[in-house]
Amino acid sequence: MKMKYLCEDKTIHFGDKRVVFDEKIEDIVEFENCIAVLTAYSDENPVNNLDMLDYNGNRIWKIGDIDDFLASQTIVSAWKKR
Repeated sequence: MKMKYLCEDKTIHFGDKRVVFDEKIEDIVEFENCIAVLTAYSDENPVNNLDMLDYNGNRIWKIGDIDDFLASQTIVSAWKKR
């Protein structure tokens, strides 16, 4: 079920719950049961900048958790195939 959220700078608010990222939120891609959050990359945080959250604000995964078999990468865009 898709719920409302509010995004500002490094924070996403899901009602009373908030999720704070280390870097500015660059893009959000909405899916039926979750959102993909792309954050900016920097010299301090150059890689693994893609997270998946459900609409309750729970982190489902971070790209670094699932790409252990590859070298760390910077994600530069995210989209949903229609």
